[in-house]
Amino acid sequence: MLRQYCKRTVSMKSTRNWLLAATTFTCSLALSANTVFAGTTYPDCTLNPCPAECECTCSYLPNPDGDGIGDFNGIIEKMDYLNDGDPKTTTDLGVTGIWLMPINPSPSYHGYDVLDYYDVNPDYGTMDDFKRLLEEAHAHGIYVIMDLVLNHTAVEHEWFKEARDHPESARHGWYVWADENPGYKGPWGQDVWYPTIAGYYYAIFWSGMPDLNYTNPEVTAEMQNVAAFWLQDVGVDGFRLDAARHLIEEGEKQENSDATHTWWENFRPQYKAINPNAITVGEIWTTNRAVAKYVEGDELDMAFNFDLASQIRRASKSICANLAEGFGKQSYSKAEFKRFILMSIGSADEMRVWIRYCVDLGYIDEATWQRWRDEYEAIAKMLQGLWAKV
Repeated sequence: MLRQYCKRTVSMKSTRNWLLAATTFTCSLALSANTVFAGTTYPDCTLNPCPAECECTCSYLPNPDGDGIGDFNGIIEKMDYLNDGDPKTTTDLGVTGIWLMPINPSPSYHGYDVLDYYDVNPDYGTMDDFKRLLEEAHAHGIYVIMDLVLNHTAVEHEWFKEARDHPESARHGWYVWADENPGYKGPWGQDVWYPTIAGYYYAIFWSGMPDLNYTNPEVTAEMQNVAAFWLQDVGVDGFRLDAARHLIEEGEKQENSDATHTWWENFRPQYKAINPNAITVGEIWTTNRAVAKYVEGDELDMAFNFDLASQIRRASKSICANLAEGFGKQSYSKAEFKRFILMSIGSADEMRVWIRYCVDLGYIDEATWQRWRDEYEAIAKMLQGLWAKV
């Protein structure tokens, strides 16, 4: 059975603060109502109020150095606004945990194609900057988890370039290869086999993200070392595990394989031995029935509850529509409600649930939403401007 859900409403003194809370951070349900919980003791969801966590894309946060890209120092600069350490005040957001979207070097804006698992993206600062961020967060009662992309690397990663260019090397076995195109498609009908001079390589998402081969013990050992590095040497408190259901393919079975479950079972004691309170959140975008298997045994601590997010949206057209409409009209003007809704509930991988509320309730039409998507970078700049006024 699914373990539990919890929800926390952050108390703010003013509409302006709550608006900034919603638009500056993606107020994710990653570790609250949008999460399926295993029997972990951390975070403690018996607390009242339940711990509140925020999803954070560094590049869209304050940038004290003025280069136009948010960074670690920008987060540090606003740490008191996230949580001033005093539970009696209501001028901060009361955040107790931060989930950082990918911070490793990457050729893309989203960072989910990693170039180096042992370093940080220089756009965000240095490793020393990041360690200072962790120190400041912990001093403010905030724990920090980071996105760990285990399923695949960037096609530009040195491992893959060696594997492709030198098929006789040991690195070749770090990826999934076939001499001829096996011919089958991916789970949603996409191409998954791509040609090179060394044969066809497997990449479930796109050609720029070749999948690692976790049937190779060398790959498993290396990625366990990666996890240990961030937990022990750097000091993060856990990981959001991207694409957790796709780790190991069994022929044409490319999701939720028995081998994938076994790998996560073996991974758990590795990171718990380093920090028993370390937390893992699985991004497993499938039905709750399938997700439950990852959190009810000895695999992951938590997993996103995408089914619940979908149900919230469907409910917006019935009973909850009245509640949401009343909330919007009573608390904000129509313009303010649009801004509040923009970057709210949901994970980074789905259209925000609250955005769909807005569309369903007529606050935002589909054309406007599409235009906002096209102007995402401009919106990001706007959010940085809002931060500067806090």
